[in-house]
Amino acid sequence: MNGYRQGDYTIIVLRLEDLAFHRESESEIDLEYIRNRASDLARILIRSAVEPSSRYIVIFCPQSSVIKQNPILCAGLQELEKSMISQLNEARQVYCIGSEKLMKSFDSDICYESSVGLIGQVPYTEYFYEFLGMIIIRTVYGFEKPPCKAIILDCDNTLWAGVAGEDSISQIKIPEELRMFQLFLRKCKDTGIPLCLCSKNNREDVVEVFEKHPDMVLKFSDISFDRINWKTKSQNIAEICTEANLTSSGMIFIDDNPAECAEVSANCPDVTVVHLPESLNERNRYIQNFWAFDNLKITAEDLSRIDRYRVEKFRADFRNQSSSFAEFIRGLNLRITIREAAEKDFARISQLSYRTNQFTTGSAGLSENQIQDSLKSHEFFVVEVADRFGDYGLVGVIKGHKAEDIYLVDSFFLSCRSLGRGVEYRCLSFIGEHAEHIGCTHVRIELRRTVRNQPIQMFLSDTLSLYQNGEDSFLSYQAPCEVLKQVSFNPDESGSHSAFVIGRQRVTESISERFRIGGQILDRIARHYSNYEVLHQQILSMRKLRHPKETAADVKAADTFNSSANNEIERVINKIWSDSLGRDSIDVHQNFFDAGGSSILLPHIVQKIHQYLKKDVTLVELFQYPTIFTLSEHLSKKGSEKVSNSSAERVALQNDAYGRFRSRKSL
Repeated sequence: MNGYRQGDYTIIVLRLEDLAFHRESESEIDLEYIRNRASDLARILIRSAVEPSSRYIVIFCPQSSVIKQNPILCAGLQELEKSMISQLNEARQVYCIGSEKLMKSFDSDICYESSVGLIGQVPYTEYFYEFLGMIIIRTVYGFEKPPCKAIILDCDNTLWAGVAGEDSISQIKIPEELRMFQLFLRKCKDTGIPLCLCSKNNREDVVEVFEKHPDMVLKFSDISFDRINWKTKSQNIAEICTEANLTSSGMIFIDDNPAECAEVSANCPDVTVVHLPESLNERNRYIQNFWAFDNLKITAEDLSRIDRYRVEKFRADFRNQSSSFAEFIRGLNLRITIREAAEKDFARISQLSYRTNQFTTGSAGLSENQIQDSLKSHEFFVVEVADRFGDYGLVGVIKGHKAEDIYLVDSFFLSCRSLGRGVEYRCLSFIGEHAEHIGCTHVRIELRRTVRNQPIQMFLSDTLSLYQNGEDSFLSYQAPCEVLKQVSFNPDESGSHSAFVIGRQRVTESISERFRIGGQILDRIARHYSNYEVLHQQILSMRKLRHPKETAADVKAADTFNSSANNEIERVINKIWSDSLGRDSIDVHQNFFDAGGSSILLPHIVQKIHQYLKKDVTLVELFQYPTIFTLSEHLSKKGSEKVSNSSAERVALQNDAYGRFRSRKSL
């Protein structure tokens, strides 16, 4: 088992059989002993996960080939893993990845090092450890990335093979690869991600394929919004965003046509564009490895989102039938509830803090851990809304604290779907009432102006213009509590309802270069780095970049020196080290760790020395003789003794390696 802590995350990589770490062979493994230790570990993790300072990611690694040869022991460990995952999943701060799920995307044939065995308790190949690192990064990214708001789909040659309207239903094909793609999309829909269509077709032709093709997994009823016409796709995406009351950030657009992808990228830079590989055989692997689809934090709000879109259409119809906006508002029978936040709200508060970019004071997004920590000094209130058509859910958050006689509001944000109906006005009056109730005389709302939060800028300027201070990017509004208490919504005032929702109509706003580069990186990862061999070559290239001082002259000098090496052993070790570190050549007197090596590479070095030199070497000896020169001198004097795998040596190695790790800067 290995653990690593970085920021708010604690990563635990576990192979259950290693909980019996004193055994010398598979026959010495006591399953009951492992069960007891696993139970202890689970209890410790669950107790630690109560603390708000960290999220725990627990990864279960695959069993060794020796364990798999014992059916009883293998089944027992598999059952123990399932039981442990079930137990850990009860803790909100723990996220588990089982060994079966882990190995679905990795070739098990090159998972275990064939001859290294138990040396240093590092049983896996270098390829597997690199893959494991990628899984860890992907999981952390899945928790930190903004949520996916909707998936917008092309139709022809994306959902099916063929062209609707040109090909008959019988001519349109849905091979297994596209059927699997549709199953993936339906799974996304079931977790609350709306599916939308954006296709250059006649609408009736597309609907016919959905409803009449016998192999279609998706039905037209699975689609929340559609724009099927001959407009540019960027225009249609803008219309979908307006109808859904969403901004374009967090939208994912999928198409097989590079020209259409380029047009959307150019005109909707906030949208994540997924350009499907031309080969159908590559598409499912690509989609499964496109990290933007990862949805690790599914809330109750997510699961009910699609129903909310359906209800929103009823509201839109009712609005069109009303003779005036005031009649529409009165007919809604709006019910607004503002209450203190509870722990069950933290996931939704965090989600809203990242997702809301229009009606927000511009504060940074909040993780669930940060919300928990903030409760020590701040109050959180949540805003819930319902009307005659249904429940809007938790749509807003107010975060504030008392500073002498001033109530400071440093975060205030509302979902777009609640705007223009008086909710924002009720929030201001509540803040005034609450501030006065706890002994404050004034309220100060701090605002950081951004390109996107014009709706809240306009709202506060209209309602509290006399109390505005500051300029440029930062504004504050400090007003008496009595003033805020009197804020109210008058739907009879023409235009007031629409003034604060204009932001969503702009879906082509510029986006920071960081996110644009991020989208390109995600495409590169999905297209190339999901292959462990390509990933390995990339890592070797990155290792080279760690040594910018290694010029061609340096390599030539090293080669000249090494060519005078007094034996073949030295040259072979140089080759092994150079290949492992992605170097052209290494000076024979340079320390392995100074050359960019790490302890995780040592079992690989042991295996290669045995393969090419037919000599066995222990990990302790690699620490004792850390240069090519000293190691070759040592090996030239020893025979082909069997490598020792004693518990005493492993403990000594672990203590020595840990001491060296602690004394060096982490990467």
